[in-house]
Order: sequence, then C-alpha cells, then structure tokens
Amino acid sequence: MFGDNEKISSPAETLTPAAQGAQNVAMNAAVREAVSMAVAEAVKSVFAGLAPVFQEMKMTPEKLQELKRPWVDPKVLAREARENKNSRVQLEEQRRMDEQRKADCPHLDKNNNLALGLLRNFHDRNPRGVCMLCNDLIHPKEWRIGAPDPNTGETVPYLQPAHKDYHLVKRAISMIA
Repeated sequence: MFGDNEKISSPAETLTPAAQGAQNVAMNAAVREAVSMAVAEAVKSVFAGLAPVFQEMKMTPEKLQELKRPWVDPKVLAREARENKNSRVQLEEQRRMDEQRKADCPHLDKNNNLALGLLRNFHDRNPRGVCMLCNDLIHPKEWRIGAPDPNTGETVPYLQPAHKDYHLVKRAISMIA
C-alpha cells in the first residue's frame, strides 16, 4: 500500500514541542493520579485487613500497667518457691531437733557437775540459768506479754510457768551460797 519512500505520520510528529510537553504533563498527571489511587486502594485494603490486629494492640491502661511491671522468669519463680519450701521444712526440722535436744539434755557435764551458767541481771531479781550444753534458758515462773490480737491490737499479759528444770538453778544457787 505505502511506498518505500512514504512516511507514516504519527501523532507525535504532528505536535509542536510545546504541545508535546503539555501532552506529556497531562499524561503524567493522569498516570500519577491512577497510580496514587491504586496505591491508596491497596493501603486501604491492607489496613482493613490489619484492623483487628490493631484493635488487639490498642493500648489500654491495664496493658500499660502490665508493660510497666518487670518481667519475671517463671522458672526463677518456681525455683524460689521450691527453695522457700525446702528452707521452711529444714527450719521446722531444725526447730524440732533443738526442742528435742533441750528436752533430753540433763544439764550435767561429763563429771556430773551442773553445766549451768547463772544470770542474775533480770528486772524481777529472780535468777535464771543457761545450760552450757544445749543453750536452754531455764527461767522461773514469770509474767510475759503476748502477741497483739489481730482484731483489736491489744496485748494480753499471761503467766508463764517455770521451766521444768528450774530446780537445777535453785540447786546451783544453794551450792554457791
């Protein structure tokens, strides 16, 4: 149809450079607008999908308080609880053994002499004895003040009976005098 020497005219060749520039600007603006609308739609769809996640991440005062608390390793807590339980058991066992040792002690040394040290500096001027073998404080009948009542806060005095071996303290005093 066309000869070899015929030129095919294109719309770009018919435009002047100024018209070509205006056309490029208009085309670029249209492309930019289409691209920005496509990006906006994509962002909207992404955020619509993430809305439930953001709702869960929303900071509430309770969550802020939870974040302020220092993190504690559950293994550390379990170990501390185990150690506390073991130490309470050991302390109870030690207390029971001390009571048994004090109850079984004859308060006599190898030569069957009294192993008591006398204390005379108490406010009621009654002598007391300390066994040098079991460290038991041997006391007379005396008034003591009990622990405060948890409900009222009042302390109640009570009469503590004499130690079962107080007669040994009396014997030690009679040996001195």
